[in-house]
Amino acid sequence: TALFLCFHHLFLNGIGNSTSRKRKRRADIEFDDSFLEAAFFLKSTGFSSDSGSDSDESDEDEYQSLLCQHSIGAKPRPRESMVRAWITDPFWFEDPDFNRNIRVSHKTFLHIVDLVKPSVHDSVNPLTGALRETKEFKVAVGLYHLGHGGTWRMTANVCGIGVATAKSYVKQFAGAIIAHAKALYMPGKPDRDRLERCKRKFAERHNIGDVAMTVDGTHVPWTPDQARYREDYHNYKGWHSILCLMFIDSFYMFVDGEVGHPGRQSDSAIAGHSWLFHQIRTNREAWLGEGGLMIGDGGFGNDDF
Repeated sequence: TALFLCFHHLFLNGIGNSTSRKRKRRADIEFDDSFLEAAFFLKSTGFSSDSGSDSDESDEDEYQSLLCQHSIGAKPRPRESMVRAWITDPFWFEDPDFNRNIRVSHKTFLHIVDLVKPSVHDSVNPLTGALRETKEFKVAVGLYHLGHGGTWRMTANVCGIGVATAKSYVKQFAGAIIAHAKALYMPGKPDRDRLERCKRKFAERHNIGDVAMTVDGTHVPWTPDQARYREDYHNYKGWHSILCLMFIDSFYMFVDGEVGHPGRQSDSAIAGHSWLFHQIRTNREAWLGEGGLMIGDGGFGNDDF
């Protein structure tokens, strides 16, 4: 699931609207100007006085602190991070709680950290050598965002970091999953021995023989910035999404995937034009074995390849 979601994230990372970003930047500048005008207005109209009271001095200190934060571009951050508590406090390590929050067990979380550590490192201050952030926290941010969805602002608030930092950590984590987990969980074309083992395993579970792999699709919420494209992403469930298709074997390994299609399309249409279907039509036995089948739900039609 993490591998699938990371493919989806990296696809979305390439989608952007430079016009909207420029518009947002202009809005930020206008907000900055309004902020300073309001601050100086309050200052000049009695925000602080010369009465010498403790409350006046407190107001003056608060005003100077606020103005200083704004002038250097700093924004107040939440003092506590729930995500940091989840991965550092043993109270949260029990599977029901940890799984609900991070969407994996604590044991699996530690395995993922170990898997991606060649690419996801601890951050240290280059001048002092002090630890800025741990790789465990970066992985937790990535898992939280990909597992729960929601806006970048929501992820940043829960994690107690800025939006830009959250995006950086998730991008780093997604890239690390593709680099280090793909070879393990998406090994490519199965050999003859693996195909036979997949068929036997599926028959043991469901009493259906010759099934080499399964296929299914899922809708990931996403709405295009430009209104003229939104109808293409309006799915049959009534909301906007990207449709992703995954091919899985009996051992929960990814055989292949189709990621990034508009939600208006159907599972069957995407599968019919997929790279894997083309490969199976070219050499069915190499991908499904002798007499092998691929099965899906009612969203797929019959295809004899």
